[in-house]
Amino acid sequence: MSLREYLTGRKDAIHVLDELSTCYEIPAVIKEYDGKGPLLFENVEGHCGHVVANVCDTRESICSALGVTFDALHEHLANAMENPTPCVVNGEKRTKMDLKLSEIPVLTHYQGEQGPYITSALVYARNPRGIGGNVSYHRMDVIGENRLSICVQSGHLKEYIQQVRESGGDNLDISISIGNHPAVMTAAALRPPLNVSEFEVANTLLEGGVELSECPNVDAVAPSEAELVLEGRILVNEEATEGPYVCVTGMMKESKPMPVVEIVGAVCRDDYIYQGLLGGGAEHRILEGIPNEVKLWKRVKTLGYEVKGVHMSSGGSSWLHGVVSIEKKTDNDAENVLAAMFDEIPALKHVVVVDTDVNPYEMEQVEWALSTRFQGDRDLIKLPDTYASRLDPSSDLENKRGCKLGFDATIPLDKPREEFVKGVIPLTKRVRKALKSYI
Repeated sequence: MSLREYLTGRKDAIHVLDELSTCYEIPAVIKEYDGKGPLLFENVEGHCGHVVANVCDTRESICSALGVTFDALHEHLANAMENPTPCVVNGEKRTKMDLKLSEIPVLTHYQGEQGPYITSALVYARNPRGIGGNVSYHRMDVIGENRLSICVQSGHLKEYIQQVRESGGDNLDISISIGNHPAVMTAAALRPPLNVSEFEVANTLLEGGVELSECPNVDAVAPSEAELVLEGRILVNEEATEGPYVCVTGMMKESKPMPVVEIVGAVCRDDYIYQGLLGGGAEHRILEGIPNEVKLWKRVKTLGYEVKGVHMSSGGSSWLHGVVSIEKKTDNDAENVLAAMFDEIPALKHVVVVDTDVNPYEMEQVEWALSTRFQGDRDLIKLPDTYASRLDPSSDLENKRGCKLGFDATIPLDKPREEFVKGVIPLTKRVRKALKSYI
């Protein structure tokens, strides 16, 4: 299944007809319409093709693309990781296109950044040891007509690069796929176990709808339906400056030396759509947060709790703040769950535990629970001088130390429950019918 098929079904897609530049102007519109539906820029200054953004703009859009409800999302994704489906691989190599990076409408997002960089691309590499492959997101700065610097943090791709380096190799073949269906994008963010290909996870999510094609010039595969595929080689012994850039918190992070990618070819549709993704925007936060939600959901479930939902909140940059809604059995449950969540995702700074009558995705409800079910001298868990994320500038960045807080905003079991719940207005059949007619 393709990005184009998905966009056809998004009736809320906004078509921007004004001529706009890839440098700041398109990103400014993306930010203005953050979380308000896909944007299709049809008149890109200096380029013939179109640009799309805000594809995975909300949790609702991802659930809709996957055909699941909020409550079923985490179980659905966990099941796909545990049951990957091998993809059909089209052995016919597609025709190479002569395409320079300057011809692609790569966006320059924020003032102070290095320049244009690719954000939504899915990077695929085979395991150098011959078992499986990995798909992951990586920022890539354009530093020449056929050269990129690629941000590689801890993960499977970094392990592959190290394996090549240790074996005496000079490069690692990769495909860089741009313009993919939301299911493929979501799967690529999930970080399944080593040697489980995210493409196969996506194939489970799309019930066999992902076909791969061999790349003409590198030993890699890419989704056949991708809008644009760049063929590259990571030069494992060469580095260039990557950044500075705006991270998921919306703040600027420093530049660092990172590996270089040499682009050796490209495959694309004649009228390909370039897919942008705004750093620090809603789409970035959603794709960053949901994988950690799945990990937390699985961890809390293994403790034996019924979990209504887990939410890495947007206000916490989908990285530093979490909310979990559980069916509480004892007054120690919230403390146990908080300890497990901080252990599972060390980057978490503040976590709130609520009862199942509180929707963890509605932060107004979470705040209400804090205001009516939480007492600081009794329900606060404080963990000083512990690991802190480098994305939290208020922490001790040099030593990566800070303070975590856990909030038990659940109803005490020794108190009458009716004192803590909201009043209910019964809905008769006539009222339900009347309400439907106005919606």
